[in-house]
Amino acid sequence: MWSFGCILIELYTGIPIFPGESETEQLALIMQTFGKPPLRVLENAERKDKFFQPGTNEPLNVFEEPGGGYRLPDSRPLVEVIGDQSETFFDFICQCLDWDPAQRITPLQALQHPWILEGLPKRVLIHHQ
Repeated sequence: MWSFGCILIELYTGIPIFPGESETEQLALIMQTFGKPPLRVLENAERKDKFFQPGTNEPLNVFEEPGGGYRLPDSRPLVEVIGDQSETFFDFICQCLDWDPAQRITPLQALQHPWILEGLPKRVLIHHQ
């Protein structure tokens, strides 16, 4: 569902949401939008020591922006990335892009989400109730 959310944003904006050229840059871009991952998520991450200080969710490295400055956690809110969009679309994307895979929307739940349902013809909607 994470990939699906990223693809939907790219289709809407025309640009990839996290165009990192390395794992470290990719992670910095994700944290720039969604903040640091919760510790409970990192507990199960096999390669956390490569990116985070031991026992914390503090990044080992600060990634510089191409034009200067730094990619700081929570410095590029999702609403700025996707712009003015419907509340149901924003909610759907937020549920797709939750740090915690256990909290992310499932494909079955996605099929019942208002954003998916609002565009369906009535003859199809009757099968979703």
